[in-house]
Amino acid sequence: MFRHILPLTALAIPLVAIAILNPHIAYAQSLSKVAQNTGNVQSPQIPDFTRISLENLPQVPVTPQLRQQLSQILSPSALNNLTVGSLVSPDRYLTVGSFQSMGLEQMSLQAIADKSGVAIGNVSLGQLGDLASQLTISSLLRSLPDLSNQPLSQVKPILDLALQQTGVANLASLGSELTVGQLVNAFPEFGNSSLSSLGSQLNTYSLDAIPGFAQLPLANIEGASSVLLSNLNAAGLGKLSLSQFPNAPTLLPNVHFGIVDIALGTKEKNRVNPISGGMTASGFQAVACDDSYAECPHIEVTDFLGGYYTGKQWMTAAQKVPDGYGFLGGLFGNRGPAGNHPFGDAFRVTIESLDEASGTVTLGLRFRWCQRGWFVDLGCTPYITPPLPFLVLREKNTIPYVVPSNATANLSLSTTKNKNK
Repeated sequence: MFRHILPLTALAIPLVAIAILNPHIAYAQSLSKVAQNTGNVQSPQIPDFTRISLENLPQVPVTPQLRQQLSQILSPSALNNLTVGSLVSPDRYLTVGSFQSMGLEQMSLQAIADKSGVAIGNVSLGQLGDLASQLTISSLLRSLPDLSNQPLSQVKPILDLALQQTGVANLASLGSELTVGQLVNAFPEFGNSSLSSLGSQLNTYSLDAIPGFAQLPLANIEGASSVLLSNLNAAGLGKLSLSQFPNAPTLLPNVHFGIVDIALGTKEKNRVNPISGGMTASGFQAVACDDSYAECPHIEVTDFLGGYYTGKQWMTAAQKVPDGYGFLGGLFGNRGPAGNHPFGDAFRVTIESLDEASGTVTLGLRFRWCQRGWFVDLGCTPYITPPLPFLVLREKNTIPYVVPSNATANLSLSTTKNKNK
């Protein structure tokens, strides 16, 4: 299982009104939103990323399905407090790799602390959870080659671990002369020793106890992409607004603004002119909803500019489409909920429910898990995380979207279909 690999491993309706439409995402307050100035059209509502941080994202219920998904991704220790029926914040199930597209892995613990106003000297190794405890001496030396030349006396965690693991009682007296590299050369098996062996003692060491560690980009810390985001909250990650990330989510340059024209229910089939789909190794691809699906609930979008993009269909998350890539994608059958990516691939905007009678649609945001190491890219899962409540729209409200790269292939098909409607 994957966990054994990890150590290599417009106008908005208040969300509380949608419980009947979709109880699965009506359990929490919606995300902060702001009107987007588009110049010549009604202003759509988009997330206000300057006010959205990990610590104020809505909580989600832990369902058996979610826990089963997480068991394929997270380590057993990360699953311990995720009890079915409890409410948890997304940082308890999303990993550093989930924010890969936002550039989190380019940041160091020092950079996170500086942006959030945390004094890095007051953060202990133990507060970092798996980010620190999973490290071995060998992986530390690969990340910090200069550490090899440091005297043991200057790297107290490694000295204490060596005293515990090697059984050599006089190491402490040799600490001022013996370097970390010399110790590993003398005891090669010590390179496989993990900081987790220090247990609660890790709480007694500040990050400065391992010179250079706090300044390492997370991408240079082995296994960091599989670590829960909550493990970095001691360094202030939870306090950062999403706008403070290196690749802050924002509407893409090629985004379109359309009007929710028709909310169509389950009787409609053969929707062959889509702007919704999935993200594979080939990028964002539109996926039609044909007779292989019994139902094709969707909205049709009228582009403000008219012409080609008018009449495009956006299917609900009930449609499962090719999604994800690499090893992680395969864990979940490379299938995920249909949606669109007006903010890029950091998350997907999905239609979580659609009420034809009232012409109302409920939008959610979904994330994924990715993992990329020094020598291997395990890819990304489909966007199968629980939806975070975003926005409720009615017909004639504005909605942003991007046109998938393969959408032009559907034009000739949709022309015939639309003439026959």
